[in-house]
Amino acid sequence: MWKESETGPGSALYQELPPITIGGEPGSYEVPCPIASCRWAEFAIDSVVNGDAGTAALFVTGNSAPGFEMNYAGVNSLSNDEYVYGTPIRVPATTTLPINGDYQRITNSERKVFVRIDGTAGGSTYVTLRFRARILERIPGPSKEVHPDHAHELNKLRADNVNQRLAELGIPKYANEANRGAKD
Repeated sequence: MWKESETGPGSALYQELPPITIGGEPGSYEVPCPIASCRWAEFAIDSVVNGDAGTAALFVTGNSAPGFEMNYAGVNSLSNDEYVYGTPIRVPATTTLPINGDYQRITNSERKVFVRIDGTAGGSTYVTLRFRARILERIPGPSKEVHPDHAHELNKLRADNVNQRLAELGIPKYANEANRGAKD
């Protein structure tokens, strides 16, 4: 169940997926993008739902797992020297917070979105995420790889490619080949 979208950077084609909800008790969660083969993937925060136990603080990022709790008491500060990639969200108890946020590119190499939920023990908080993936326009062919121990093979492959391009342009391999025809 997916649809094609013409929105986003450069009006490119995207494959949008149904929303995914994760969360529960306070802790760290991660969600891999459901599509593995795409040019890039993006996520958006759709909504946050918090239970009755108390205020919850969330941090959502597509970069790397947050290893800290956001401090809202003013003890720590973030600046141009110390910053984090992601979106902090604070939700009061018994609240559904519709966000319908903009899409953010997933920059994690494993295409995962990380969610850290900090709140009152025994409480539950859930985050709904939307994913979309940039559709591949062409499938790349197999590459010619050479083992690093066989660098001479790579040099031969490069020379063959250069000779092939020269032949396509009608240029001789060696400069003196052009002069040989004139002497005969």
